[in-house]
Amino acid sequence: MVDELRVENVARSSNWIWACWLNQFSNAAFVSVAPVERKGTLFQFNTDAPSAGECLPCCDSFEELAPGPLHGANHWQTTPATTNVAVQSHTVYHGTRAVQLRQGHAWRGLPAAPGTNLWVDWYARPQPRTAPPRDIAELHWNATAAFYINTNGQVVACSNHTWVAFDTVQVSATNWTRFSVALDQSQQHWSLYVADSVPNTLAVPVFTNLPFHATNGVTLTSFRMSEEAPRASYLDCLAVGAAAPLSVDQDGNGLPDTWEATYLGGTGVDPAADSDSDGVSNFHEFLAGTHPGDSNSYLRIIGLDLESPTSSNIVVKVAGGSFLGGSPYTAAGDAPRRTFGVQAANEDVTLPKLRLTNLTALLSGTSVWTDVGAAALYTSRYYAVSVAFAGASYTNREEWALHAQPRLAGQRYLICVPVDYGSPEANNLRGTLGQQLARGLRPGATAAEADKLCYMDAAGLWQEFYLFTNANGTPYWSDEISGTSTADVPVYPGMALWVVRGSGTAQRANAVFTGRSFTTQSVVTLNFTTNYGGWTAFGWPLPQPRWHRNLGPATPVDTLGFYPLGRGGTQWDSKAYPGQVGDQIWVWEDNTYRRWYWLIDHVGTNYNGRWWDNAATGVWKFANFALEVGRGYYYGHTTNWGATNFLWRPTPP
Repeated sequence: MVDELRVENVARSSNWIWACWLNQFSNAAFVSVAPVERKGTLFQFNTDAPSAGECLPCCDSFEELAPGPLHGANHWQTTPATTNVAVQSHTVYHGTRAVQLRQGHAWRGLPAAPGTNLWVDWYARPQPRTAPPRDIAELHWNATAAFYINTNGQVVACSNHTWVAFDTVQVSATNWTRFSVALDQSQQHWSLYVADSVPNTLAVPVFTNLPFHATNGVTLTSFRMSEEAPRASYLDCLAVGAAAPLSVDQDGNGLPDTWEATYLGGTGVDPAADSDSDGVSNFHEFLAGTHPGDSNSYLRIIGLDLESPTSSNIVVKVAGGSFLGGSPYTAAGDAPRRTFGVQAANEDVTLPKLRLTNLTALLSGTSVWTDVGAAALYTSRYYAVSVAFAGASYTNREEWALHAQPRLAGQRYLICVPVDYGSPEANNLRGTLGQQLARGLRPGATAAEADKLCYMDAAGLWQEFYLFTNANGTPYWSDEISGTSTADVPVYPGMALWVVRGSGTAQRANAVFTGRSFTTQSVVTLNFTTNYGGWTAFGWPLPQPRWHRNLGPATPVDTLGFYPLGRGGTQWDSKAYPGQVGDQIWVWEDNTYRRWYWLIDHVGTNYNGRWWDNAATGVWKFANFALEVGRGYYYGHTTNWGATNFLWRPTPP
């Protein structure tokens, strides 16, 4: 009697036939056999003798192969040796080539002795199977490991001689999936990790340390992929080597093991920790490819300035990284694809920052981009740098800014410096700050010809400084009419400066300040005194404006932070009502005090602690104004109502 008839185009030896019978029918009664079903994709790792070998690591991206049958190329064998298994270009994961399988088998030969512990890494679009392999003609007799995807998208893996379904992940037949298999021949077990199609996404473990199916081999010698469904499956970016792929996260802590071992000496590191105390978490350092053990290595802007003294172009210099590590897979699935970008918000720092450009991969550690015409187009522009990698993104919190202020001939400007230059030496009239203050001004050979600046010292005296040029044509500030010495004056955040333009023609019509934005940690406390007539010059150094908004009866109390130490009053006219006036803020615009406001108190709860607009139009109302970055103001502090000197610190709203 005949139990089952199989027709094949492969000649089988008597030993193979005997092995099939012994494997399936020995000591078993005859049973009815279900109709043969079409099956999907099967992955196997075998100990077949390869047709040829090569040194590890080896990578197949298929990019160098012409479209057509894969058989015979790069140590690949296929059955049939036709276009059933072919290189094609219409469905690829990376680059322009990938392999398509439709009712065919492909296996790649490996070195005869590549090692006892290996990683196999590849991208595929497998078709689901309805059932596991039924005999050794389908599951190779010397397969150490094998798995497939069932119709529920689950991985079904061979554990010794048992097929086990895992619901750890779901694999799609329509999207690319990354598979990473660790084969440990010495311990006779294997592990599988899976990641989605986003480049460099961390691979999560589906299972670890399953026992081998076949245990008689000592090393992997071929990778096999079979597709028995009429629908096509696809393979791309295959790599085999001793080092783990960069994406593998065996301990599941959100950081790749190779990255942890390379930079931090081991795995299991807390991704939220900041190992080098540079203000950037380990996870964000991973995204940016920077060194988590080096406090000087983190994603940031390291330079922002004019392209030349007369240019309106701003050059942005960014430092980042692009970690490669000791992995063989950089030519295939692990090719770093970080996307660095420069973002900016215009005029208002509270607006969302929009991407201006993508940068190169920062393989050299730095990248430069030019923001064409920015200093002529914007009065303020706030820059940040970001990175997207492995399905996540990060934006550095260190903000840099461009601020442009007009410098018209014959005008006076009450300002404060709006950016931080990073050190006491740079934040000095003889440092970077002094050089940028000179922009838009005209140096002179004599004090009479030179533009100048003034500030009020702690004794209430005005100090003057003149802009000269040295023998090299470089401008410098001097407090001497002769200009024989260079001024050595530290300029603190919130320090008000009068800038006085003469009648001469300057190199440019605006001053351009570029540097880090001040933060609440970098500003200082200012002293407001009743001495020297009760007037204090101060500036607003922070990028966030601090508003006093007229909301009628709902106008909040103390929105500028001066009240109640700053004293309010019932009147504004110090001549008519000298004992009842409150504190005042005066705003210089267009070469005059264009606006001024006074603080109300002793009137009623609906008025006390608010600022009143005393515009020249005579319209009496609550004030609607802001303390704005880079601007200077005069503050008049009354001696009424028991007022004394007080301290005030610029803080954001």
